[in-house]
Amino acid sequence: MNHGIVTMYAGAALDFATGEPVFGDEAIVARPVAADVLMVKTASGRQVPATLRAPDGTTLAIVGDAAPLVLQGDVPPHPLRAERSASSLQVTAYDPATGHSRWPQPVTVAQAADAYSTAYVRFDGERLLLVTTREIVAVDPESGAVLWRKTIAGVDYLSSESAADQTIFLAVHFRTGAGIASRTYALDAHTGDVLWQVDGAAGVAPAPGGGESLLVEGSGSSGQIARLDPADRPERTGVPVPADAPACPDAMTPISWVQYDDGAVLVCQQDERFSIVVPNANWRAAELHFNDGGYSIVFTNGIRLTASLGGMLVSIDDRGTVTTPAVSRAWSSTRGEGPFTAPAGLPACPAGSWPLSLSTFSGGWLLVCGTATAAPTSLVLYDDGQTIEGSEVTYRSGAYCAQADAGAICAYWAPALVTREIGSGVVQHSVDHNYFAGRGSGGTGQGTGSYGVDTPTQDAQDQVRYLTQILQRSMVGRASLETAINQVRSCTNVPDAVASLGDVVANREELLDAVAAAPVDAVPDGVALVAKLRLALQRSLETDRYWLAWAQAQAATNCADGTSNPNYLRANEMTRGVADAKNAFLTAWNTQVAPRYRAPQFTIGQI
Repeated sequence: MNHGIVTMYAGAALDFATGEPVFGDEAIVARPVAADVLMVKTASGRQVPATLRAPDGTTLAIVGDAAPLVLQGDVPPHPLRAERSASSLQVTAYDPATGHSRWPQPVTVAQAADAYSTAYVRFDGERLLLVTTREIVAVDPESGAVLWRKTIAGVDYLSSESAADQTIFLAVHFRTGAGIASRTYALDAHTGDVLWQVDGAAGVAPAPGGGESLLVEGSGSSGQIARLDPADRPERTGVPVPADAPACPDAMTPISWVQYDDGAVLVCQQDERFSIVVPNANWRAAELHFNDGGYSIVFTNGIRLTASLGGMLVSIDDRGTVTTPAVSRAWSSTRGEGPFTAPAGLPACPAGSWPLSLSTFSGGWLLVCGTATAAPTSLVLYDDGQTIEGSEVTYRSGAYCAQADAGAICAYWAPALVTREIGSGVVQHSVDHNYFAGRGSGGTGQGTGSYGVDTPTQDAQDQVRYLTQILQRSMVGRASLETAINQVRSCTNVPDAVASLGDVVANREELLDAVAAAPVDAVPDGVALVAKLRLALQRSLETDRYWLAWAQAQAATNCADGTSNPNYLRANEMTRGVADAKNAFLTAWNTQVAPRYRAPQFTIGQI
């Protein structure tokens, strides 16, 4: 339904009130492509008006079929058009009245060469998701800025859906020796990070009790269907409340139970109503506020209690005096009991913020506070008997990082890792347990890391396996590098080459983030090994950016400069340094790591 007009993907446009065709009796195809914009095609190609007054009085713009994109979900704010080449799509939003682009430059999306390959666009209310069998790109619909992109390797076809909370479900289908297999990934809409994965193809469906389920059809020959409630979580709802918890008021359901030194709090819910039960205390709740990873309660006696990190951390503000009692139990209806308790000695978050993440490791912890998942404001690390406060805290690719005197400090959710720069080196701590707001509990060996690879345990063999797999899975995204450079040299298919080089740069950036979060603290000299790899990748990224700038200049000037362009000369000059850095890593890997852990060797062209 669009302003009183009913349309189908390949059908007529009808006035919903009367059932009459909006554009007369001639066969026509019409569908919404943006807010207040209809795409219209007629069987004979006859002209239709540039605008249409809808039954509800809204003026709709009329456009032709300009984009080889299949629209899923809500319509975007502006119509899109796309130019397709052998290996990519160039997508942009435009003004239907003038035809002018709304974005400074098109967004490049890698696309399979198969002419029958389908590209999708999904709008979730905040961002556009451009999805092909090669990658998924999140774009700001107003500016065209790329928010994040993820490479998809080895996929024959796919489908995507979104939950009400904007969790993205990507069901990928690929060939195996036994036929076609499927796997569904749940992606964080803000970062593109893989939250969890499940074998089989999944789709969103209504839940029997309201909300959404995820129906998962077993992969391969199992033929089984499972239901996941709610659709955005791998755990099932209805985890029984501990037997010793107090009862909720009649007809209400417990959703959170926290027990701490000298007290406890039970939160109950019925539809949009909530009730707070505080055993053995004459406290009456006046306010309840939910925040990322927890909630805050203001009582009539002036006391404010904040439960965060899934209930595993409680702070009590008694008219200016803040205490953090030790939590002995933390339960929720979706997760069951929490896997760990917060260590003693944690400081209170600065006023106006609350805990966003907590990572614990042997001999230390790292706490991040902020006002929202992607808005951290402070970071504190306790390591080797020292308490270190970070500054300039940022959130990127599922990691919190801050600056300290000696260098950067970072906390990663999956793989669960804390890193700290000391002088010219890096110290890694594999994390026993962690909790990140918006992601839940984790720890070493739990969940998936970069490229959907299973995270490693605190074992050298498994850490080498993880690093091997992320290197292998990233190779596909860089396979077109040499071909693209040669195309630009010969001034053939330069727009395709620009798109391919843009993909290579994005792949390098993603791989650098993945390697930074790869645990190797159990591997002898593992941190030094990864430092060599990161140097090689950083130099490769810088060189690839020069190649891309050269290709863009060639495309803009019809190859006027050729190989005399300064960007070409700089890229060519940097190639030797890239080779030296790669060889330093490969020598260590191929002679020490690969033989010892029976891992595959790599060549310079694969890194």
